[in-house]
Amino acid sequence: MPLSPEDKEIIIDFVNEGQQGLERAEGNLLKIEEAVAGRGEIVGEFIDELFRVFHSIKGSAGFLKFSLITRLTHHAESLLDHIRKHHTLVNKQHTDILLEVCDELSRLFDYVKQHFSESGFSGNFENLIARLETLTSALKTSGDLTGTPREEHPAEAKRSSFNLKEFEITDDLIVQFVAESTELLDALEQDLLKLEKEPAKQEFLESAFRALHSLKGNAGYLNYHDIAEVTHQLETIFESARSHELHLQPKQVSLILKIVDFVRAAVLNLAEGQSPAIPGKLGLIDLMKEMIPQPQPAAQSEQNDTKRIAPDAQKKDEHKLNQALTQLEAPQTSAKANEMVRVDVQKLDRLMDLVGEIVIAESMITHHPALNLSESEELEQAVAYLQRNIRELQDIATSMRMIPLNGLFGKMRRLVRDISLKKEKKVELEIVGGHTEVDRSIIEHLSDPLVHILRNAIDHGIEPEAERVAQGKSAAGHLVLRADRVGGEVWIEVKDDGRGLDKEKILKQARKRGLVNENKQSLTEEEIYNLIFMPGFSTAEKITNISGRGVGMDVVKKNVEKIRGHISIASQSGRGTTIRLKIPLTTAIIDAMLLRVSDTIYAIPILDIRESLRVHKQQVMDLIDGQEIIKVRDEIIPVIRLEQLHNLQAGVRAIDEGIVVVTQTQQQTVGFWVEEIIGQQQVVIKPVPDYLGRLEGVSGCAILGDGNICFILDLAILIKLAETIKI
Repeated sequence: MPLSPEDKEIIIDFVNEGQQGLERAEGNLLKIEEAVAGRGEIVGEFIDELFRVFHSIKGSAGFLKFSLITRLTHHAESLLDHIRKHHTLVNKQHTDILLEVCDELSRLFDYVKQHFSESGFSGNFENLIARLETLTSALKTSGDLTGTPREEHPAEAKRSSFNLKEFEITDDLIVQFVAESTELLDALEQDLLKLEKEPAKQEFLESAFRALHSLKGNAGYLNYHDIAEVTHQLETIFESARSHELHLQPKQVSLILKIVDFVRAAVLNLAEGQSPAIPGKLGLIDLMKEMIPQPQPAAQSEQNDTKRIAPDAQKKDEHKLNQALTQLEAPQTSAKANEMVRVDVQKLDRLMDLVGEIVIAESMITHHPALNLSESEELEQAVAYLQRNIRELQDIATSMRMIPLNGLFGKMRRLVRDISLKKEKKVELEIVGGHTEVDRSIIEHLSDPLVHILRNAIDHGIEPEAERVAQGKSAAGHLVLRADRVGGEVWIEVKDDGRGLDKEKILKQARKRGLVNENKQSLTEEEIYNLIFMPGFSTAEKITNISGRGVGMDVVKKNVEKIRGHISIASQSGRGTTIRLKIPLTTAIIDAMLLRVSDTIYAIPILDIRESLRVHKQQVMDLIDGQEIIKVRDEIIPVIRLEQLHNLQAGVRAIDEGIVVVTQTQQQTVGFWVEEIIGQQQVVIKPVPDYLGRLEGVSGCAILGDGNICFILDLAILIKLAETIKI
């Protein structure tokens, strides 16, 4: 049967929650692996967290009848359950196979998200399940994989001191938990109210069970034990009702509603910065256990199919509940619980588009000739007030699209682990500033550059262990992935302590491949380093399955330039290399300088402009092919004529009759001849209309306050044009 929109929405929610759980699981596995490799310690709390993730996925998958996911998570859960209950030391074989499980589940989640079904998915399930069974059986038999009964490891007697900063409960996590829990409790309450009228309605039972299961999993992840234990017992009640072991009565539903109030009060306490404890928790749990049918002798079971609360018992239970309620001082406000809500990404995109239109409208008003002729002071104040509020609206709309880099950086930890194992190198990755936020559209373009940079750092930069030790370095290489907010940009650095870049080798290889103009005798250090971004460039003596084909760093540069970013390199021989990405916070709205050539207006991002100047005739030189260049402070700068590039109807004028705007990206410099600099303005980037055709070197356009269109120059393309100039 075709799925209803509601069913599809449930599956999408399941996949999203599952993928988030896998990210947490993978991060924990890598931390455990590092701890085990360093000290041989068992990290119990992290094993518990892994167990909760797989258990939660299994429960939801079972409910939705995804048998493949259910089976695989069940066997992973069994292995973890044996480890945590029997205090078995974790080893690399365990973490390796559990990471494989995460990979397989991730692929299947992607498949389910597209097809809303497991049917047709081909994977490595059976092999993984067989290996998990073998590992679990070996542990059950001997306590470890050696076949020898083990004694308790001294490290098990104490809690691991391993520092796990990235998994601390932050304020953001608490706010998110409160918001999500409030949504789940609201939905649960509505289901309970419906059940009070129709206790046997399966649809309401299923919905209530899902809400409780999600709430329990979230609370368990953050170690809010009271909430987790109470919701677990409530979940058990609904599980019994779903399987028809228990027939809920209206009075029972009424009691459950009161218990839900306890949970809500605990969540609200958390929102107010207080403990999420539930007073009288044990009494509530006992009360709920009494609601669940107990196994009875066969003779009695025919007479009493389901357990019902007798009137006296009901009064007793209500009395116990009222006693517990008097001990609870629940806050009466839910202000903080509503601080976070889920918003469809398409709505955020539409909001950003509308804000852009408002910015354009504001520009039209402030630049309207009638306003300039007005002498009304009140009108000027009103316009200034409008501008302030629009700027604030723009900042808020932009911030709503911002997400932290933690998720992306966490994935790089797994990448470093896998590549270092393949290369048989010891590499430690340190992540700094993962909380830094960027626009969600930018994160999509950062994954590939970081993958290539880290891969090259491990493959080419960091030396083998023996070589490092011989040089007096630590046996393990050190990688730092750092993010910082600097003005209107985010700077992302990848720093290694490897051998550094070999300038002579790079230059020799570049000349051999014809990537450097033979007429240019000297190159700066930055120019030499930037040669590694040339298409097809590689100094690798051997092509491997990791690198060496000369395509990776070219991809890095292209992807960074797509988001109007810049990339720079610093390196010291024998000390290491630092690659820095400078990317804008958002690409939707930019500060630009408006320039006029003939009747056409162009815009260049302010961050790309080095200087603007008028040149004298003696600074101008013409090459044989007619290309113009200028000499500024002993630097040769090629000049691009936009009127020639875009066939504008304008007479050719001498360079000294206009202005040259000098731009610089990637230590590459090019000048643009313009007739007039109009001024700085914030512009909203839009695609070039189809009717204008393809304009070389133009990445987008913007509507100005007077209704005219200006073209935003794509400096990356224009600089490539300048690179063809034979200097």
